[in-house]
Amino acid sequence: MNPVFKSDGDVCAVYAALQETTHKVLNSRRLKILGELGRRISEVESLENGCHIITKVLSDNIADIPYALIYFVEHKLNTTSESLIARLIATTFDYDDEQGWLFPDYLPETPKIIDLAKDVDKSYNTYHELNQDTTSYSFLECDFWPLHLLIKESDHVKVRLKDGSQAVLLSTKISLCDGRVLSVILICGINRRRKLDEKYMEFLKLIVNHMNTCLFNARSIEEERKRTKTLADLNSQKVSFFQGISHELKTPLTLMLSPLNDIINACPQEKPIMSHLQIIRRDSINNKKYQVLLVEDNNDMRDYLADLLKEFDVYHACNGQDAIRVLKQLNRLPDLILSDIMMPNMNGYELLDVLRSNAKTRLIPVILLSAKADEDSKIEGLNKGADDYLTKPFSSRELITRIRVNINLSILRRKILFRQSKQEETKQLLFSISNKILSGSDLNETLLDIIKEIHHTLPCERIFIISNDQSESKNNKIVALYESSESTTPMTNLFTEIKDKSKSQTSTNSQEFVNNNSGIDICLDVHCDDIGKNVSILSVEIGLNDVCWGWIKLHRPPNSIWFDSEIELLQQISNQISLIIIHSMILEENFENEIKLKAVEFANKTKSQILANTSHELRTPLGAIVGILSSFENTALTTDQRDMINIISCASDIVLSIINDVLDAARLEARKVTLTNRTFNLLELFEGTIEKYEKRAGDKKIELIVNCEVDMLPRYVKSDPDRLKQVLSHLLSNSVKFTNEGKIVLKISIQSQEDIDEGKENPICGQVVKRGCLLIELYDTGIGMDPDYIENAWKSYSRGDMSITKTQDGTGLGLSICKNLVEINGGEIKVESVLRKGSKFWFTWNIELLSITSSLLSSQFDPMSYILPQTIKQKRILIIHPIEDARNAMLKYLKRIEKVDAFDTFEEGISAAKKYKNLNNQFAYDIVFIRLYENNEEKVMKAISELKGLEMNSNDLVIIFIVSPNNEEIELAEKLIGKVGGAAAVLYTPITWKKLKNIILTENTNQDNITGSDSKMSKCILCVDDNYISRENTLLQISKLGYSTVSAANGLEAVKLIDSKFRLLNDTYSSSFYSNIDRKKFQKISLILTECDLPIMSGFDFSQTVRAMKPPISEIPIVALTDLPMEEIRNKCIESKIDDYLAKPLKIEELEKVLTKWIDEN
Repeated sequence: MNPVFKSDGDVCAVYAALQETTHKVLNSRRLKILGELGRRISEVESLENGCHIITKVLSDNIADIPYALIYFVEHKLNTTSESLIARLIATTFDYDDEQGWLFPDYLPETPKIIDLAKDVDKSYNTYHELNQDTTSYSFLECDFWPLHLLIKESDHVKVRLKDGSQAVLLSTKISLCDGRVLSVILICGINRRRKLDEKYMEFLKLIVNHMNTCLFNARSIEEERKRTKTLADLNSQKVSFFQGISHELKTPLTLMLSPLNDIINACPQEKPIMSHLQIIRRDSINNKKYQVLLVEDNNDMRDYLADLLKEFDVYHACNGQDAIRVLKQLNRLPDLILSDIMMPNMNGYELLDVLRSNAKTRLIPVILLSAKADEDSKIEGLNKGADDYLTKPFSSRELITRIRVNINLSILRRKILFRQSKQEETKQLLFSISNKILSGSDLNETLLDIIKEIHHTLPCERIFIISNDQSESKNNKIVALYESSESTTPMTNLFTEIKDKSKSQTSTNSQEFVNNNSGIDICLDVHCDDIGKNVSILSVEIGLNDVCWGWIKLHRPPNSIWFDSEIELLQQISNQISLIIIHSMILEENFENEIKLKAVEFANKTKSQILANTSHELRTPLGAIVGILSSFENTALTTDQRDMINIISCASDIVLSIINDVLDAARLEARKVTLTNRTFNLLELFEGTIEKYEKRAGDKKIELIVNCEVDMLPRYVKSDPDRLKQVLSHLLSNSVKFTNEGKIVLKISIQSQEDIDEGKENPICGQVVKRGCLLIELYDTGIGMDPDYIENAWKSYSRGDMSITKTQDGTGLGLSICKNLVEINGGEIKVESVLRKGSKFWFTWNIELLSITSSLLSSQFDPMSYILPQTIKQKRILIIHPIEDARNAMLKYLKRIEKVDAFDTFEEGISAAKKYKNLNNQFAYDIVFIRLYENNEEKVMKAISELKGLEMNSNDLVIIFIVSPNNEEIELAEKLIGKVGGAAAVLYTPITWKKLKNIILTENTNQDNITGSDSKMSKCILCVDDNYISRENTLLQISKLGYSTVSAANGLEAVKLIDSKFRLLNDTYSSSFYSNIDRKKFQKISLILTECDLPIMSGFDFSQTVRAMKPPISEIPIVALTDLPMEEIRNKCIESKIDDYLAKPLKIEELEKVLTKWIDEN
């Protein structure tokens, strides 16, 4: 028993495991066993088989009978146990081939054979009385099974075994012949958990009764089997006896009875001449006599049969060996063999074996004529290959009829085999022609081979193929020709002796066949000019796409007939030739197309190379233009000068965009674009991309909105950031380009996430990588697209209605590039658009999601915190913006703030502030965001006045103006800041998380950066570029950013410069002669900007050389400058240990980001 505890430790119950079998279950189980024994009685075949069935059934009920053994003891009735042997017949225990029966140790000795005579003198004085409920039983203890006690005394004995378990021995008797009895002893084990009560004993006795029934049935079956075998033996001996004497009697009896039957059959005929007339008619039908080989050892019977078979040519043989000799001497094989069976030297069966084993004689029909009339003889003869079997005495009419029928059947079989052989030859011919389709040989050579093969199957004097091409001469052109040098005879084979009666019919319906099939022409006697004689011509048209390409013609001697099978075969060959010609034309066309394709590929490759070279040459001067223009951004210029700079800058950006698009389209067309997989900050990429278009959208007064939940997006992901940025840039550029008023909304979300293999870990970052799918949606209120044009929008150089788009620049490559890049990533891109109402583009992009779990990844990127300080979270913010999408976007950014209200009108905002003050006796808001337009200046000033009037200290209220980055709104914002006083700032659209966070955290953005500028001047940048214009442009931009510079024209010169700089620096610091001020003149190099394609020593070799130097030189950050696509040089950059790269033409804002990343932050 086990205690059951509660959750607090107290015992609430006790669990006791018991086993109890109800009488209902017990009875059901035992009845099932008895029923199974009764059901399987019908399966018993012998006594031993019955014992095995019984033990098999008992083995399925180990709950009542754990084991069972069955012994047989055969003895006379009322005999003693002397000289009796008990044999073990079956048991439920397993059997092993090497060890025998696998009996457990607790059983007494259990041999397979027990000599009961040895057990007679053994005494059994050891009895134990066991009380089973109301009944007491005596159990015998012994070291062996007391089988002889069952034979002498009782029907059962109870035994107690070594381990205390019990067993019961029960017996039954089966009567045998001659007063003998078979005692069957069943030893049953008793279940240790059950009491051996009366019901248990009754169950065991019922099993013995079923066993008795089963074995009695088996004994009956065995006796019946023995009787049947005895009768069969007697019958066989009887048949053999009568066969021995019948042969000597039936031969003379046949000679007497057969002529008598002929006389009796002839008596009813009124005119004896009838028999002669029948013979004449038969001979007129059969133009020849059939040959019969007669094999008979009895001379009288042989002469009688020869006389009987006068209508045939009969050859004689006296036995099987003589028959084989005769067959070898004959010029042609007989049409039938009539043979006796019982003959000397070689009997009829042996002759059959020889005939059927030889290919030449295998098809000759054989009739066995014998006095052996038993069924076995007939079966043996037919099994050995006889076609018929006739017993003596026989009817002469029956014999002749059977001979005629078997000869006719033999001829019919030969005809069928002959036709099958011809069909097989035709099949092989057509198959051979079909194989020539794929041989790739010359057409004329193939056709010549075909007509040679046709000549072997269709004998003729001349065969040729002519085409219907008359361009070269007036006559048709002979494509292939084959002429036989000698007269051709039909092909010989096993069946050439067969004369097909249908061939004798010259009217083979060939004319009707020609009339029913177009394209066939037969001339039985026509003069041929080519050979100067008359011939019989068969011509079949060769069709090609419902047009006559030519003909295939066969010549035979004049008036030769053409059979339907030959015409049909030539038609099939004509169809095969048509396929060969089509295949040849296709091959020729494919060959021409391959040449054209190679020419196109070569031209495309040349085009790509020209584009690449042109791009390189254009980018260098364009880079100087873009770089110098970007240097003017912080320079004091007149309005006209700034306008001209803006025009030039815009034009250069357009040219650069076109160059990039053309090159990308060429690479995508050549399938040379592959995506990289590197780690980047996802939100920074999106915000940085959309901020590039804020100026263009601001100039057009378009509301540019970013809508995303920053805390739901993954911060760091792995994918190709450059290609993702490129797709987003193309879509944003199109939206800004084709939207003149309204808004553009960029929505970013994570669509799905799934785990990759859990055992696959990132070796650098140490986290499990997950796969995700980004969904990027872009809405605009632009000109839209015609639904009929949407399908063509993704094609290269495709543009919409020119009446609408002609005012905008572009090459029509942007959407094609987007679609290709998205599909390479494994995503999809779609568009929905309504003409003059706007468009919605969306695409998916597959990424790998990362978590910041290692210091290496954390230090590599500048993480943008998505969490605001607690002091900011407690602020109360009011947003007044007329555009709902903009309000919703800001609400998502600020959802962690304690109180944020957003309204589309000033009145609602002021009303909410007043209501809050009346309820809480304090001002409602700390920060107010107001969308400022050129036409709402008065409303803004009025609203600000009312809001500040509600605040006791009006200077505590922070006013943030939301404006588009255009001159008008910027000037208006600066003007209002001066008017409102207090804390005020400007937030430029598009509103991103970074901008919003910075402006909330920093109220005063005018900080002094003089100290920072001084620190920049102490940093020296080495610029390595062989192109003078590009190098000077780069040096100018670096100087504008406040850094000092040095330069070199190639890698070797740069190595010498670095070496001299650091040697001079070391000398300076190792000497106490120089003051601190003098030491500042010697600056060490903080970063290297190098062009990749340099003379003397390339940028990659230069980088490897620097990395091979000693620290701190080897630790200098190296940034590659290139006008090549990054995917083409990425591996080289990694091998050369280059840290970063910048694409040409170089823009000052991109240069500033890279320098800040690698110098100021490190």
